[in-house]
Amino acid sequence: MRRLRKLLRAPFSFKTLLAEAFSRLLAVSIFLRLAPRAHLELHQSNHAQAPLTALNMPSIEDICKAVVIAAEYVPGATCLVRCLVARDMLARYGFTAQIRIGVLKDSSNFQAHAWLEKNGSILVGGDVGQYAQLGSLLNQ
Repeated sequence: MRRLRKLLRAPFSFKTLLAEAFSRLLAVSIFLRLAPRAHLELHQSNHAQAPLTALNMPSIEDICKAVVIAAEYVPGATCLVRCLVARDMLARYGFTAQIRIGVLKDSSNFQAHAWLEKNGSILVGGDVGQYAQLGSLLNQ
Protein backbone atom coordinates (compact mmCIF):
# COMPACT_ATOMS: atom_id res chain seq x y z
CA MET A 1 0.00 0.00 0.00
CA ARG A 2 2.88 2.34 0.83
CA ARG A 3 4.40 1.74 -2.60
CA LEU A 4 1.10 2.54 -4.30
CA ARG A 5 0.83 5.82 -2.39
CA LYS A 6 4.38 6.68 -3.42
CA LEU A 7 3.55 5.97 -7.07
CA LEU A 8 0.44 8.11 -6.88
CA ARG A 9 2.58 11.03 -5.67
CA ALA A 10 5.06 10.58 -8.55
CA PRO A 11 5.19 13.27 -11.24
CA PHE A 12 2.68 12.94 -14.08
CA SER A 13 5.51 12.33 -16.56
CA PHE A 14 6.62 9.25 -14.61
CA LYS A 15 3.05 7.97 -14.32
CA THR A 16 2.81 8.26 -18.11
CA LEU A 17 6.00 6.21 -18.51
CA LEU A 18 4.65 3.66 -16.05
CA ALA A 19 1.38 3.32 -17.97
CA GLU A 20 3.25 2.94 -21.26
CA ALA A 21 5.57 0.32 -19.76
CA PHE A 22 2.62 -1.62 -18.30
CA SER A 23 0.71 -1.72 -21.58
CA ARG A 24 3.78 -2.71 -23.59
CA LEU A 25 4.78 -5.41 -21.11
CA LEU A 26 1.29 -6.85 -21.24
CA ALA A 27 1.23 -6.81 -25.06
CA VAL A 28 4.66 -8.42 -25.45
CA SER A 29 3.90 -11.06 -22.80
CA ILE A 30 0.70 -12.01 -24.60
CA PHE A 31 2.39 -11.95 -28.01
CA LEU A 32 5.18 -14.27 -26.90
CA ARG A 33 2.70 -16.70 -25.37
CA LEU A 34 0.49 -16.77 -28.48
CA ALA A 35 3.32 -16.84 -30.99
CA PRO A 36 6.37 -18.24 -29.18
CA ARG A 37 8.23 -19.03 -32.40
CA ALA A 38 7.54 -15.68 -33.96
CA HIS A 39 10.34 -13.28 -34.74
CA LEU A 40 11.24 -11.57 -31.45
CA GLU A 41 12.27 -8.24 -32.93
CA LEU A 42 9.62 -5.73 -31.94
CA HIS A 43 9.10 -2.84 -34.31
CA GLN A 44 8.73 0.60 -32.90
CA SER A 45 5.21 1.86 -33.26
CA ASN A 46 4.56 5.24 -34.78
CA HIS A 47 2.46 6.74 -32.01
CA ALA A 48 1.57 10.36 -32.43
CA GLN A 49 3.30 12.23 -29.68
CA ALA A 50 4.28 15.73 -28.78
CA PRO A 51 7.76 16.77 -29.87
CA LEU A 52 10.30 16.04 -27.18
CA THR A 53 12.16 18.85 -25.53
CA ALA A 54 14.64 18.89 -22.69
CA LEU A 55 11.71 19.63 -20.37
CA ASN A 56 9.64 16.54 -21.22
CA MET A 57 12.42 14.13 -22.18
CA PRO A 58 12.52 11.20 -19.73
CA SER A 59 15.84 9.96 -18.45
CA ILE A 60 17.19 6.49 -19.17
CA GLU A 61 16.85 5.74 -15.47
CA ASP A 62 13.17 6.77 -15.34
CA ILE A 63 12.32 4.67 -18.41
CA CYS A 64 14.01 1.57 -16.98
CA LYS A 65 12.54 2.16 -13.53
CA ALA A 66 9.04 2.39 -15.04
CA VAL A 67 9.54 -0.92 -16.87
CA VAL A 68 10.83 -2.69 -13.75
CA ILE A 69 7.99 -1.40 -11.55
CA ALA A 70 5.27 -2.13 -14.13
CA ALA A 71 6.66 -5.64 -14.71
CA GLU A 72 5.86 -6.54 -11.10
CA TYR A 73 2.16 -6.30 -12.02
CA VAL A 74 2.23 -8.09 -15.39
CA PRO A 75 2.04 -11.88 -15.41
CA GLY A 76 4.58 -13.37 -17.79
CA ALA A 77 6.84 -10.31 -17.79
CA THR A 78 10.00 -12.40 -17.93
CA CYS A 79 13.48 -10.96 -18.07
CA LEU A 80 13.37 -11.15 -21.89
CA VAL A 81 10.02 -9.35 -22.04
CA ARG A 82 11.33 -6.62 -19.72
CA CYS A 83 14.42 -6.15 -21.88
CA LEU A 84 12.47 -6.02 -25.14
CA VAL A 85 10.08 -3.42 -23.77
CA ALA A 86 12.79 -1.32 -22.11
CA ARG A 87 14.92 -1.35 -25.28
CA ASP A 88 11.90 -0.36 -27.38
CA MET A 89 10.92 2.46 -25.03
CA LEU A 90 14.50 3.73 -24.85
CA ALA A 91 14.72 3.73 -28.66
CA ARG A 92 11.49 5.71 -28.84
CA TYR A 93 13.24 8.50 -26.93
CA GLY A 94 16.47 8.24 -28.93
CA PHE A 95 18.53 6.07 -26.57
CA THR A 96 20.27 2.84 -27.53
CA ALA A 97 20.93 -0.26 -25.44
CA GLN A 98 21.80 -3.87 -26.12
CA ILE A 99 20.03 -7.02 -24.99
CA ARG A 100 22.42 -9.61 -23.61
CA ILE A 101 21.57 -13.25 -23.03
CA GLY A 102 23.52 -15.58 -20.77
CA VAL A 103 23.35 -18.95 -19.09
CA LEU A 104 24.01 -19.81 -15.49
CA LYS A 105 27.67 -20.65 -14.85
CA ASP A 106 28.68 -23.77 -12.96
CA SER A 107 25.26 -25.36 -12.77
CA SER A 108 23.89 -28.74 -13.71
CA ASN A 109 20.55 -27.06 -14.53
CA PHE A 110 20.21 -24.97 -17.66
CA GLN A 111 18.97 -21.51 -16.78
CA ALA A 112 19.02 -18.54 -19.14
CA HIS A 113 18.70 -14.86 -18.32
CA ALA A 114 18.38 -11.67 -20.36
CA TRP A 115 19.52 -8.21 -19.38
CA LEU A 116 19.73 -4.79 -20.96
CA GLU A 117 23.07 -3.06 -21.10
CA LYS A 118 24.41 0.31 -22.21
CA ASN A 119 28.13 1.03 -22.28
CA GLY A 120 28.81 -1.84 -19.89
CA SER A 121 26.19 -0.76 -17.33
CA ILE A 122 23.21 -2.99 -16.57
CA LEU A 123 19.96 -1.05 -17.06
CA VAL A 124 17.46 -3.90 -16.60
CA GLY A 125 18.16 -7.41 -15.39
CA GLY A 126 19.83 -7.08 -12.01
CA ASP A 127 23.01 -8.83 -10.93
CA VAL A 128 24.27 -10.88 -13.87
CA GLY A 129 27.64 -11.94 -12.43
CA GLN A 130 26.58 -15.57 -12.23
CA TYR A 131 25.72 -15.73 -15.96
CA ALA A 132 28.04 -16.38 -18.89
CA GLN A 133 27.03 -14.19 -21.82
CA LEU A 134 26.05 -16.06 -24.98
CA GLY A 135 25.91 -13.10 -27.29
CA SER A 136 23.76 -10.21 -28.37
CA LEU A 137 21.23 -12.03 -30.52
CA LEU A 138 18.46 -9.44 -30.47
CA ASN A 139 20.45 -6.34 -31.29
CA GLN A 140 20.18 -5.82 -35.01
